[in-house]
Amino acid sequence: MHAMLQLERVPALYLLATLDHAREMGKLPNNFLGVFFSQSSAKGQEGSIPYLELKKASNIEISGLAYFRDDKMVGTSTALQIGHYTSIKEINPGGYSVMHELPGGTRVIFKATHRTSRITTTIENGNVHVQINCQIEGDLEEKSEEHFSVTDEILKKLEVKIERDAKQGFEKLIQQTQMDGSDIFGFG
Repeated sequence: MHAMLQLERVPALYLLATLDHAREMGKLPNNFLGVFFSQSSAKGQEGSIPYLELKKASNIEISGLAYFRDDKMVGTSTALQIGHYTSIKEINPGGYSVMHELPGGTRVIFKATHRTSRITTTIENGNVHVQINCQIEGDLEEKSEEHFSVTDEILKKLEVKIERDAKQGFEKLIQQTQMDGSDIFGFG
């Protein structure tokens, strides 16, 4: 990358600090080169690393995960799909925020704080089936100047919407990596 970094003398230190900070905030898994090589050499799992893009002259954006098959990059995820990946792999802390609109136009942000995941496998008609159950705990944040009363009914609707959106995101990421032939989850 040809980036003119204003704050660090050594661009590699800037990148390292950026990635470490994102990992501490729960926005990235600890999938750096050492982990990548371990994943890539293990049977039944492919490696993934952060995918960065250079924005303007000196801004670097973590835009997703680059995932591999046989040591060749075969695809990338979106930034939000990193949250789906870390949920399936039960990597904590949380870290991703998603905005939702409530009835009446009030917008709230759901910020994941903790994830648990249970993966079970079964064999049906000679085919392996994987079932993933993720539980994501989080906080709701809203604008303080808006006066809106959140009822149990509204919270239940919001919970259903968050669950539906998350399920669609999980399925899309899994299907995308399957089509690219990369098992970054270690399902085998």
